[in-house]
Amino acid sequence: MPRFYGINYTAFGLVPASLHDLLLSLHNFVYWAIVTTIAVHVLAALKHGLIDRDGVLSGMLPFAKRRAAPAVSGSASMSVKPGE
Repeated sequence: MPRFYGINYTAFGLVPASLHDLLLSLHNFVYWAIVTTIAVHVLAALKHGLIDRDGVLSGMLPFAKRRAAPAVSGSASMSVKPGE
């Protein structure tokens, strides 16, 4: 009988006891996938703010001053004015 924190979750009758181990493994996998995704996202935001200094982090923070993005050189940054 699967019990965690003193509660018999199979007694609720939502799923058969035979699926307990499979669902527990699935639950643990999803938990760690979410934790890993959040950690990578936070690390990427810090990289943009501390290493790249490209204004991406300040764009995510509601209390931060927004800086203008650095100008990009090359033909890709050329814009066409309306009417030309």
